[in-house]
Amino acid sequence: MNKNPVYQFDITEMRVHNGCEFYTLDEAETTNFETYDIYKHEFVLIFLALSPEIPIDFKKIGKVLYVFHRGLKEMGYSVQDICLNYIYVTLSNLTYSGYIDIIDSNVVLTEKGRAEASEMLRKKIRYRDVNSLTELKRRVLSQVLSK
Repeated sequence: MNKNPVYQFDITEMRVHNGCEFYTLDEAETTNFETYDIYKHEFVLIFLALSPEIPIDFKKIGKVLYVFHRGLKEMGYSVQDICLNYIYVTLSNLTYSGYIDIIDSNVVLTEKGRAEASEMLRKKIRYRDVNSLTELKRRVLSQVLSK
């Protein structure tokens, strides 16, 4: 008797969930995927790099990032879409990779994260927008944290 059954399913039966689509390897090799100027993990690092001295509560960072994301798109940046569920997956991946830490329930950049985030800011954000984005971060934080 086989103790490790093999599960077979048809990938075409899988449903799109929260905007994620599933592809077979053959489909992925022949599909043109949308590209972005800023991807989710870069977006989080950029956000944290703008005035990093401001502590961000882990419990509220999802909502803060969601509102900041909208503002960044309004400024003309092509940013990969995010949803609340995947913000926490991205945060988990960044923590595991050593770019961020959770200290006293605040999300902070590590040394490795600061170096990468500085590079992201330099490469991905127009110099003239840095001050505007820093101010946007402060407004979003005060708006979300006051509720």
